[in-house]
Amino acid sequence: MTTDAKRASGPTSLPAVYVAPSGASTLPADQINAYVDELRERVATRIAHDEVLDGMDPGERPMRHLSLFYEELDAWSQARARRGDRPLTEADEDRIQNGVMAALSGLGPLEALLQREDVEDIYFNGSHPTMLRLADGQKVEGPPLGESDERVRQLVASLASSQEDGSGRELSQSKPLLAVRMPAVGLMGGRLSAAIDVTPSPVGTIRVHRHVDITLEDLLERGTIDSGLYALLKAAVLASGKILVCGEPGAGKTTLLRALCGVIPPDQAIVTVEDNRELGLHVMPRRDEHGEVVRDEHGKPVPMRPPALVKAYESRPANAEGMGAITMADNLHQSLRDSPDRVIVGETRGADVTVMIDAISNGVSGVMATIHADSAKGIFDRVVQMVRAVNPPLPADYALRGLAYFDLIVFMRRDRRHRRFISEVVAFGGVNRSLGDNGLPSYTVLYQAGEDGRAVPAGRPTGKLLERLVAEGWSPDWMDPSNSDWPEWEDLS
Repeated sequence: MTTDAKRASGPTSLPAVYVAPSGASTLPADQINAYVDELRERVATRIAHDEVLDGMDPGERPMRHLSLFYEELDAWSQARARRGDRPLTEADEDRIQNGVMAALSGLGPLEALLQREDVEDIYFNGSHPTMLRLADGQKVEGPPLGESDERVRQLVASLASSQEDGSGRELSQSKPLLAVRMPAVGLMGGRLSAAIDVTPSPVGTIRVHRHVDITLEDLLERGTIDSGLYALLKAAVLASGKILVCGEPGAGKTTLLRALCGVIPPDQAIVTVEDNRELGLHVMPRRDEHGEVVRDEHGKPVPMRPPALVKAYESRPANAEGMGAITMADNLHQSLRDSPDRVIVGETRGADVTVMIDAISNGVSGVMATIHADSAKGIFDRVVQMVRAVNPPLPADYALRGLAYFDLIVFMRRDRRHRRFISEVVAFGGVNRSLGDNGLPSYTVLYQAGEDGRAVPAGRPTGKLLERLVAEGWSPDWMDPSNSDWPEWEDLS
C-alpha cells in the first residue's frame, strides 16, 4: 500500500504532500534508529500541545498519534527534499513509522501487533519469536518482543507499572506473577498475564479484547446463536433472569456476557465486580440507527448508559508492604450498598467462587457471571472443586445450593476451526431451589448439543421461569426443533 493510501485509510485524511517511492528498505538499522529518535521528539512535542487529545478516550489516542506522525513525516520529508537528500523508500518509511509509534506508546514491538485487527492472543517466551492466535484460529509466528530475555523482562515490567489509568502492577523477584489490563487499543485494550524468575525466561500471553461493543444481534448474525436462542436469552435478561455462562478458555464467555448485558434496559443500575476489569460496560458508546458512535460537541463518545448507573469495580493487589489489597469479595459487599438492579460478576476463578455464590443468593435480580467448565452439567463438579479449595474448605452443598439460584446455565464452545457457538442450555427450577435425591439441583435440559455440536431444543422451561419468559414476549413454540435455524457452516463468513 502506498503512503497516500495508508493515510487515506487512517483516522484522518491528510493531503499528499510527499510520496515515498516504492522499493525495499535501503537504510541500515542505526540510520533508521536516528530518524526514529528525531521524529519521535517532534511528534512527542505535538502530542504535548495537542488540544484534541484532551477530549479523547485512551483507546482512541493511538489513532490521533498516528495522524500527528503523518503530519510531521510530511514536513520532515519536504525538508529533506529541499536539502537534496535521497528520498526514503516506502519500506524505510514503514520502519520509521513502526519505530516512532512503538516508542511513543512504550509498547515496543507490541505496537504493530496490537493494531492488527486479526490478532486475538499474543504468546511470548523470552526473546524467541512470538506466536499469534488469529481470529480464524490459526497460529502464526510473529516478531520477538526483544533481542534478549532482559529486554523482554524490562518491557513487561514497564507495561505492568506504567498504565495511565492507574491499574499498574508490580513485577519483580518478590512478585514474579502478573495479571494486568493493557488499555493500549480499542475500548478495553487487552489483558497481560506474565511470569518471571519462576520460568527459565520471561513468559506470558496478551489477550486482546476485540469484541467489546457487541450485541445479541451481532452474535445472531455471526452464527454464535440461532433465532431460538436469541429469543430465549433476550427474554431471560429482560425478565431479570440469573444467568451463568460457562465454557473453556477462549470459548467466548465474556463476549456473550457483554452481549447479554446490552439487553439490560438503560435506566437500570448496574455494578460489575471483576478481578481484572474486562467487561467494559462503563465505556460502551451509544450508537445511532446506522450503527455509528454518537459523539458530543467535543467529539467525545456519548456513553450508552448514564455513567451514574454503571459502576465498574476491580480487585487490587497488596502493595510492597502487604497492605491495601481489595478483593472481589470486598468489592461485592461495597457494590451491594449501591442498590443495584443488576450485579455482573466477571470471570470466576478459585476462591472467587464464593463471590459468585454470595452475589446470586443476596436477593438481587438479574445476576450474571462466567466460569470455566467443560460442559453445562460439568459445572456441578467444577464448583464443588472450587469451594473445597477455599481456605477453610466449604461443603459441597453450599456450592450446589448456590448454583440452584441461577435460572439458566449457558455453555459456550469453540470447535477446532475456532468457531464459537452455544451448545447447551440448562434451566434450574427445583422446589425452593432445593437439592434432589441425588444431591444435585433439579434442572431441565432446554438445549443439547446436536450432531455438529450446536444447541438444538430438547426441553421446555417450567414454573415461574416459564411465566417470566412469556411475560417478556417469549413463546414456547421456539422449543420446537423445527424452529432451529442455525446457518450452514459454509454460509458463515
